[in-house]
Order: sequence, then structure tokens, then C-alpha cells
Amino acid sequence: MLVRTRNENADIANTYSAIPLNGSSDAKLSEFRGTARNSEFWVLIQGTGGSTKLQGYVETDFLGAAPTANYVESNSWTPRLRQLWIQLHWPSGWTITSGQTWSLLTTNQQGIATLAELRPGGQDGQYVVGFTWTRQRAFRATKNFNNKVWTAFAVESPETTYSAAFVPANIMRLNTSQRYDPSSPTSIRYSGQC
Repeated sequence: MLVRTRNENADIANTYSAIPLNGSSDAKLSEFRGTARNSEFWVLIQGTGGSTKLQGYVETDFLGAAPTANYVESNSWTPRLRQLWIQLHWPSGWTITSGQTWSLLTTNQQGIATLAELRPGGQDGQYVVGFTWTRQRAFRATKNFNNKVWTAFAVESPETTYSAAFVPANIMRLNTSQRYDPSSPTSIRYSGQC
């Protein structure tokens, strides 16, 4: 459920740059929406093979937005994949995780473990200042030393985009693209993915 004292007509995400100011008609209207968009559904499957534990996990919500998704007729919001991974855990403290999961940069409640992330209450992280995260495909190896010290190595695909202006050629192997600047027609903007 979503309640606002001023009508932003914005669904679940606040539009901080468009909050109605006093004097506008929307500033005098409240907003109420019954929504299941941020509902999370998950399935955790666990098993063992000898002394090795196996886990499989899938998590979805309805924050996807197809062009036909709206409140007009049927609240037809599309499902979105949040996490989908498999994990092997050995008694020696080694854990291997592969799939789409929270980044290794995401803070944990204790140690380094999947399903132990210290997530903010409420919505996803872009609403909370200082919460570092991505949920992308990854391969992670973790070692737990008696629940006191943890170490991990991850290969992740965060698809972070870097962009800079006036960078010397071949720095970080970034691609170059021309940028029109009337005061300096020879200026170049560098951007790329890592």
C-alpha cells in the first residue's frame, strides 16, 4: 500500500524532482494506491550429497514495466528476476555460488554469505543513501574460518559504465565517441564498460 499527502501520480517510486509545491492542484490531493509491485516471491531448495550441501534459490518481484503495464484495467505489472543462483557448501568452510546474486560489495549482517545481506527495510537500494549494491551474474568462492574470519573472491558483471571528458587516449581501454562542443569542436568524450 502506498499513501502520500501530495499527489505525485508516481506509483511506487518517488519523483523527488516533481513533488507538488504549494499552490498547485496536486499539492491539495492525497495519493493512495494498493499495489503488489514490490512483493517479493522466492523459493529456496536445499539438499545434501554426502557432506556437501546444495542450495538453489530464485527470487522475483513485480517491478518490471512492460509498455502495457498500468493501473487502468488490470494492474498487469510484469515479473522481474531479482536472484537466481546455485550454491555448493562444504564442511571445510568453502562455498561456491554461481548465478545472479547480490554483489560482493553489498554489506552482510555477518560474514560473507548469500541470504545474509544487510538490506535496508522497504524498497530497493536506490532509495537509501549509502547502500552499495548490484544484482548481476556472478561467480563467487567464499571461505569461512570458524565463523570469525571470511574471505571471498568474485567474478561479477556489474555492467558499470564509466564516462569522462578529456581523458588521454587508451586510458583503461575506454571506447571513444565524438562529443559536439561548439567552443571546442575537437573535444572527445571517452566512455566504456567494464
